[in-house]
Amino acid sequence: MENRVNQWRMLWTWNGPTASGGPDADHVRLFDSVVPIVGAGRLYVGDDAGNVRAINATNGTEVWVRNVGGRILDAGAYDPTTQAVFFASTNGILYKLRADTGAIMGQLNTGSSIEGAVLLVGNRVYVGNAAGRLIAVNTTDMSQAWSYNASAALYASSAYSAASDGMIIFPAEDGSVHAVRAADGSRAWRTQINSFPRPERRNQLGEIIRPERRFPDVYPVVAEQAGVVIMRSYFDWELTWTPTGGAFADQEQTRQHIAQDRRYESLFVLELSTGQPRFTAPVMGGAMGNGNYYYSSPPQATVRRLANGTDVAYVLWRNRDVCRLSAAHCDGREDTTFGEMNLTTGSIRFIQDYKNEGTIRFPTDEQGPLSMVGNVLFHGHWMSMGSIYIADRATGGESYNNPIPSQEYLSVTNTMAANQCNQRNAAERFCPVWHTPPGDGQSLDPGFYLYTHNEPVYDLYWHPPTRGPIFDNGVLYWRSSDGAIVALAPR
Repeated sequence: MENRVNQWRMLWTWNGPTASGGPDADHVRLFDSVVPIVGAGRLYVGDDAGNVRAINATNGTEVWVRNVGGRILDAGAYDPTTQAVFFASTNGILYKLRADTGAIMGQLNTGSSIEGAVLLVGNRVYVGNAAGRLIAVNTTDMSQAWSYNASAALYASSAYSAASDGMIIFPAEDGSVHAVRAADGSRAWRTQINSFPRPERRNQLGEIIRPERRFPDVYPVVAEQAGVVIMRSYFDWELTWTPTGGAFADQEQTRQHIAQDRRYESLFVLELSTGQPRFTAPVMGGAMGNGNYYYSSPPQATVRRLANGTDVAYVLWRNRDVCRLSAAHCDGREDTTFGEMNLTTGSIRFIQDYKNEGTIRFPTDEQGPLSMVGNVLFHGHWMSMGSIYIADRATGGESYNNPIPSQEYLSVTNTMAANQCNQRNAAERFCPVWHTPPGDGQSLDPGFYLYTHNEPVYDLYWHPPTRGPIFDNGVLYWRSSDGAIVALAPR
């Protein structure tokens, strides 16, 4: 992962460009939270039409397609023991399919819509449904092991912690977070956190395209060594603009502001043992959005285990010192940057961000998903994927002018304007110079691209991803905002 961008190569794309450079007429739509899973030499992904697809990990060709009905809105799970994949649908059914052929091996009807990801732990899978039930299912015969009643709808995904002999952790639509014992489904703890309902949004036909949700696209992140679970909740757009001039420069002042008005709190660091907050994190909210509306919850933290055995969290956070505008013209849209959070104290160190200098682009209403592989931190955007390489975190970090040093790294552009980059390597879809998307003046760094087109393809199939790229067996797989998947590997 630690080679420079010109030492990488594009292996293949799926659901990507045709020979003309634009999307195929049969382009597949993937919902915001959908990300591929990997196993047995294949990728598996569910789509908006209820299809589960297997993709050859070597060349990107489709191996099989199986329609299960409903819509698949999140990730599945691959189980090497049973050689099966598990996907859940809005029709309320959890499916077990043969990984090699897609044949349905079994299913369990939970009785209500499932929107979150499937969680696999050992010989059980776990799903939550709209009726408020978290259900544990045996992978061998698809029988129900137990069911837990959260007393409120479950639309978000769940996570596993090995603490307390194993717990499943998830949020419910009444603003509560639950930890349930994996063995028998009994409650370990329940705690209440701040959450706003995302307003319902309809298309021009009056169809609901984004229903009201308090935890849209949320998944908990567990830091086992630190003994905490990190949660996010939906953040109200109107709160973005307070305080005037951007978020406070002083972290303690930000903590006090949040403590005095919990509406501003959307990142929670909870004790794994009790569910109680460890501290008030100095993190003000933001997310992907436009037109007075955030599409999803703020991007989740990504946890890194350091060489000394401790955990830190990498986050997008806000601080007015990062504004590239003059202090008099700074506002809540200009104050986002990368940060490294101490999970004992909640203090955050600045990281060199290359903000708005190229592919790294994160106004507060364009905060995208984070993920990390080794020393490389990835940031997703509807327009592109960017990344930085953090070579040495031992120095800097106390201010924006003296941050933890980093280097710009691998990038992928969704759509490059058709008349851009005469120097392009069309075979590898690589542009060695700066370039721009069609109709947008934003200059993007040299790097890989998916489409060459007169229209931005990300606008034609608008589903900004809420999860970052995945890395398996030396290959990086990134799902773009239009639903294309690209595979990249070192040369």
